[in-house]
Amino acid sequence: MLIRERYKTERWGRDSVRPVRRSRPHRPTRWRPGLEGLEQYTLLSAANLVVSAAVAPTVLHTSETFQVSWGVTNRGTEAADANWSDAVYLSKDVSLDGADTLLDSPRPAWTTLAPGESYSQDAALPAPAADSGDYYLLFVADSGGDQAESDEGDNVRAVPVNLVGASSSLPDLIVTDATAPSSAVIGNINVSWTVKNQGTADVAGYWYDSFYLSTNSTYDPSDTLATTYYHSSSLAAGASQSFTTGINLPSDLASSYYLLIVADGVNYVSESDETNNVRAVPITLSVPNVDLVVTAADAPATAKAGGPAAVSWTVKNQGTDAASASWTDGVYLSADDKYDSFDSYVSSFYVYNPSPLDPGASYSRNPTITLPAVPAGSYYILFLADSGHNQAETVETNNIRAVPITLTPLDVDLEVTAATAPATAKPGPVEISWTVKNQGTDPVAGYWTDYVYLSRDQTYDSSDRYVTSSSHYGNPPLGAGESSTVTLTANLPGLAPGDYYLLFIADQYSNVSETDEINNTRAVPITLTASSADLAVTAADAPATARAGGPVDISWTIENRGPDAATSGWVDAVYLSTDQTHNFSDQYLAVWFVSSPLAADASKTYSTSATLPTVAAGQYYLLFITDVGSNQAETDEINNLRVVPITIEAADTSSPVDLAVANASAPASASPGQYVSVSWVVTNVGTDSSDATWMDAVYLSSDATLDTATDTLLATIATASQSPLPDGRSYIVSMDIFLPAGTAAGDYHLLFVTNSGEDQAESSRANNLADRMITLATTAAPAPTLSSFTVNDGEAQRSMVTHLTLMFSGVVTIDSDAFRLVREDGTVVGLVESSQVVDGQTVVTLTFDGAGIVGGSLADGRYTLTAFADRIHDATGQSLDGDGDGTPAGDHIDHLFRLFGDADGDGDVDNKDYFAFRTTAGKQSGDKGFLWFLDSNGDGIVDLATDYAAFKTQNRKTLA
Repeated sequence: MLIRERYKTERWGRDSVRPVRRSRPHRPTRWRPGLEGLEQYTLLSAANLVVSAAVAPTVLHTSETFQVSWGVTNRGTEAADANWSDAVYLSKDVSLDGADTLLDSPRPAWTTLAPGESYSQDAALPAPAADSGDYYLLFVADSGGDQAESDEGDNVRAVPVNLVGASSSLPDLIVTDATAPSSAVIGNINVSWTVKNQGTADVAGYWYDSFYLSTNSTYDPSDTLATTYYHSSSLAAGASQSFTTGINLPSDLASSYYLLIVADGVNYVSESDETNNVRAVPITLSVPNVDLVVTAADAPATAKAGGPAAVSWTVKNQGTDAASASWTDGVYLSADDKYDSFDSYVSSFYVYNPSPLDPGASYSRNPTITLPAVPAGSYYILFLADSGHNQAETVETNNIRAVPITLTPLDVDLEVTAATAPATAKPGPVEISWTVKNQGTDPVAGYWTDYVYLSRDQTYDSSDRYVTSSSHYGNPPLGAGESSTVTLTANLPGLAPGDYYLLFIADQYSNVSETDEINNTRAVPITLTASSADLAVTAADAPATARAGGPVDISWTIENRGPDAATSGWVDAVYLSTDQTHNFSDQYLAVWFVSSPLAADASKTYSTSATLPTVAAGQYYLLFITDVGSNQAETDEINNLRVVPITIEAADTSSPVDLAVANASAPASASPGQYVSVSWVVTNVGTDSSDATWMDAVYLSSDATLDTATDTLLATIATASQSPLPDGRSYIVSMDIFLPAGTAAGDYHLLFVTNSGEDQAESSRANNLADRMITLATTAAPAPTLSSFTVNDGEAQRSMVTHLTLMFSGVVTIDSDAFRLVREDGTVVGLVESSQVVDGQTVVTLTFDGAGIVGGSLADGRYTLTAFADRIHDATGQSLDGDGDGTPAGDHIDHLFRLFGDADGDGDVDNKDYFAFRTTAGKQSGDKGFLWFLDSNGDGIVDLATDYAAFKTQNRKTLA
């Protein structure tokens, strides 16, 4: 958390984007992809990532790089805990679609973002070579859809920009000549081509030429990429250069094509003409007389599931041509002797030698593989020659050989049999050790990681503090009865003194399949005592006099006067104050994150340059504070402050910089307690570039005059990505602001203020504010709606459907027979209804009764649920707005399905579902890894008789 806060401070400034948490009573449903819109679902409690702010220039100049920044806020009710990425696109409209141009490759974002928390990103982007005109920059949170959200419709923020077209002084790459064989057997061919720069500017950097196979002479995204060629040298205006390369043609194409040579195929070069980069050469491709077959294969008759197995196979080319490609042989585990997507991948082996493989020639491989940890039983090991179809062949159906194998259970059990640590320790380095023993009768050949945590009790949970970890790579394997001991020096975090436990957890993330997963933790008591570190600011230096709004060079020295090392990361900060005591009215100048330990009696000196705020002339103090957030436990917290007096002279009002706010936009009316989107444009109307960074702010006021003592600050945003701002240039800010709940109805002013902290010296401050009127009023309660519908508890799985949950937008009264559930064959399912009010919303749970219930679940099939509008009312008597048209009436209809074995909810039972069953096989309720929805009869155990038999009957089944 400390690191994240530092990131926000340095990139956006303090109080950068200040979202106010709110409830989201209406959570629109979304459609699961891949099911043609059949099943509708929502996440009752989930993350919701929103691009809450974006800053960009108003004009983009082609061939120039521009700066942007954006903020993302989690407005959901749960933490966002996936790995996701953000992206920036150029678009002709405000909607993201396939026609938009990606400007910024997806940028990694936080892997955990709590409700109400924000982060920021910035980027330097090249303006694309496109036609001049009006566009939008689309800032997209979670651009790949990796984070499940309660609302996927609010991840894009559009900011209008104007693109100034390409200058005539630009490169222009064309392919003037190309030579390739008119016909070829699929494999390697040589191609020669010449690229000319017929533009008026040099190509100064690198670029790639791309080669495609196309059914016509015009490039489009459906063409097949064969290869790319990297150019590392520049190409002067008017110059040409010729190249030759070998291309390995795709193995699955045999017909008449065009070979397209595309200069600058990935658009790294901004050109005056982007439409003349393609040259087409006709080519006819034929399949070589190559036929790879697995002529022999061997595997043990019996092996342990999850254990090693020595295998071998031989591949022969029984065709009349040499096999010239490089390919991969694959090894799979299958329930039958046929290969399909349900089979378990085991390993692959890249074949580049011998290659080319001459007619009649063979090669053999004899590796030791690790078998998947599947349930015991009869299987086949499948050996696939050229499993990725890299080598074109006359016959593709004879590349497989199956060898039967019987798998028995692997007896592996990792246990922490011993662990040592000091009984008493201070935060900082301590020596610890632990021993992991394999209590089973089989060796552990796989990879796993042990973790050590500091905990208040003997059970691990997410509140425990990470201490260290150690990985085991299974080479050599940990044999039956063997032990492995790890001894290392770990760094104990600086928690409050008291009694704790060190938790030593073997294979915390279950990389190794074990017979017993509940004996992997060992707890060792440890008492933390207070650290005797003592950080003090022993020296600080700054000029005696400086000008308001100008730069100031500062430095300070910290020393650890205690007998113990200071080990926790901490933050030093420098403030400007009117007195010698630090409080919240002081103005922040600089921050320094100290990540490395500071030994006893050691010291460090830091130097930086800061910009003074534009304050009134007078006597001030610079406050140098070490460990400003009290992250490091110390014996003395009084000596963390050092005060240096400074005289600040009046700001230079002759500054040629002048920031002006214009084109402020806000809705004319809104309701308190909601977010509204606003935007404003800031232009430097002065005669020189800005030389500082500053904050913009939005206030709610009863009049058009800014009074920071009485007006309500709604949001601040740092615009550092736009400085230095040249004279005549502008930037636009687009963001969401929250109108405080409880604000009285009436007419107000939204005040948009640039350079709100007077950090940038200006020739005039008279134009730093723009005013927009907004009317705040309470609105009549809308008709109730069904804000969410979930199957089970919102799980993706559709293996078992035991209950349905419906949440309404407010408190409603439910009449009898308000809901009806019908199977596709016309069977009406009996419903048992229960309801409660949660946070002002009625939540209804429907369970099932009567015929058609299997193991407590609906039977396989498709279902339609109807909520009848005339039987659901709010307190004023309004009936349900079931069709969402804004008026009462209209039944609400939802669809769902059940398919036993469908663990991932995608409408079929495939290889992914098999892996889920494999992980839970043999477990019972209460065991780690028990998946209740694969317990077909609901008896509390996933057995290898009833449940596995039921699962096998569903194998490869798709719900029609």
